[in-house]
Amino acid sequence: MTETRYDLVEEFFDFKGENGLTLPHTYKIRFSQQGTATQISEWLVTLVQFNFNQSMDAKDFDVSGD
Repeated sequence: MTETRYDLVEEFFDFKGENGLTLPHTYKIRFSQQGTATQISEWLVTLVQFNFNQSMDAKDFDVSGD
């Protein structure tokens, strides 16, 4: 039986001020799986707009699939 190793690394950088808060504007996640085969995936997200104190509808949280 082969051992499988999983690694998940999250990085937050490019911190800037937004509405009195210091928030990251770039987020990177790296996933790797090593075992009988190796898989490495990486995602990079750049945030360009932050909205605060927005109204939210309860249906936005409905996960029933209806």
